[in-house]
Amino acid sequence: MSPSTMTAAVLAVSQPTADGGPFEQIASKFLGLLWAFSGWVALASFLVGAAVYAYQKATMQQSSVTSWLMGILVLVFCGAAGATIVNWAMGS
Repeated sequence: MSPSTMTAAVLAVSQPTADGGPFEQIASKFLGLLWAFSGWVALASFLVGAAVYAYQKATMQQSSVTSWLMGILVLVFCGAAGATIVNWAMGS
């Protein structure tokens, strides 16, 4: 599933229907949990990334493992922070 398809699916589910829909309350709770989880993931990846950066600076070593870890954490942070910002911008 492409990212644009996933984004369209999330936006379609988050739009209220005229009659309320049978799954609207469930979808709303699911999206609320998804957004909250993405915020916690963003915070955790930021803190772990800061710890990895501080470790690299304190030891003055930069191994390939810590470089890979830092790159993965930056990608996770950007994705989770982006999802949280989209939720904030939608006003949910």
